[in-house]
Amino acid sequence: MCGQYYLQVLNHVLFNYWTSTETYEALKVYMEMDFDGLRSDIVRMLGGERVRVSTLGFKNDMKSFETKDDVLTLLIHLGYLGYDSGSREAFIPNKEIMGDFELLAAK
Repeated sequence: MCGQYYLQVLNHVLFNYWTSTETYEALKVYMEMDFDGLRSDIVRMLGGERVRVSTLGFKNDMKSFETKDDVLTLLIHLGYLGYDSGSREAFIPNKEIMGDFELLAAK
């Protein structure tokens, strides 16, 4: 089995193993919360902008959300958003996740 994957890499046969259905459903739950304009911040990130985030108040769980910063911080922890610690800004890190955010924003 391992040899098969090695040959795929050597032959440049690479696939996207990102499970988009799971991603879509997870993001949908958080976007529907729309705390303090969360949805508009995501639309801004879809346009290539970065959004300032305060990660300090995050309670490190997946249920206690009080602000959009809590939701954005969770999405950073889950890998759906990138984070620049120097500017304290979140951004959409790649085109696969961008596509999932675009689907959600269109609805």
